[in-house]
Amino acid sequence: MEIDHFRTEKRSNQVVVMTGGPRGIGFDIVKNCFRVRNIAASENGILEIRHLGISSGRVKFLNLDLKSLRSVRKFANEVLASTEGSRIDLLLNNAGIVSPSYEVTQDGYESIFQVNYLSHFLLTNLLLPRMRDTAVKKNESCHILNTSSDTNRGGRIDFTELETGQNK
Repeated sequence: MEIDHFRTEKRSNQVVVMTGGPRGIGFDIVKNCFRVRNIAASENGILEIRHLGISSGRVKFLNLDLKSLRSVRKFANEVLASTEGSRIDLLLNNAGIVSPSYEVTQDGYESIFQVNYLSHFLLTNLLLPRMRDTAVKKNESCHILNTSSDTNRGGRIDFTELETGQNK
């Protein structure tokens, strides 16, 4: 998939935080943003980025398990520590899962809901103060980009199942 309409302005010293690895939508986003200085991505994503020859900036891997809100908090703290005195210009909430089976996370939430929505909501709220500071310091907007897929078209929601936790 090519994202022809997604153009990035040439900027330097930008810090981008991205969840998930660059496959599909994320892969095209990374290809179009490779001039950005820092990318926090998955380990496989880093290898793919380097394979493309995108090494003009620093790429840092930070472990993140979106099925654990504790992991999200730890990840956010690590990002904030590694950008101390610096900035966060762009947050790409890109990770997502699809699963045919019902699974509950250790936090008590349905796994698809937690990974695809709740954990990204928490991460965004934890990083938002740094992004606000960045926007004020550079007198420009910072951006939050949430990606999704069209897999919802093939499914349906059984609200009874959600209420009871019973998988039919």
